[in-house]
Amino acid sequence: MEIDNSIFGMQAFTWKIARFDFKIFAYLNGTAIMNQLFVYGTLCPNRENAHILGRIGGDWQKAAVHGTVYILDWGPDKGLPAIILNDKDSLVEGYLFRTEKLAENWLMLDDFEGFQYKRVQVKTFLDSGEIVQAWTYVMNEQI
Repeated sequence: MEIDNSIFGMQAFTWKIARFDFKIFAYLNGTAIMNQLFVYGTLCPNRENAHILGRIGGDWQKAAVHGTVYILDWGPDKGLPAIILNDKDSLVEGYLFRTEKLAENWLMLDDFEGFQYKRVQVKTFLDSGEIVQAWTYVMNEQI
């Protein structure tokens, strides 16, 4: 019986360590991951929907993620780009948008993107060479 308790205790300890590591990673370089969004399409500066993020206000940096961009061929977002992330694919260029105000705007952004997209975390490569975690909207392959 003591062996089972020891194993359970180790699993619980490992889980706590993993959660702690994630929190450190989520606040890499003092910037909370919830306050970073990688964009690659119409939300980019000088694009059709740039005004959506422009109203929120924030900082922009050139960035890239691994994936492939497809053009949606059905639904309300027909004709718009949608990325599928894959670490083995080439880099897709875009921008990292940072602002403390993202946390209060996620619902609006999720609604704007609609059901053909879902928000996920992604490893983002900045032009400076820095690698950060951010949110991005990807093609919702589950529909």
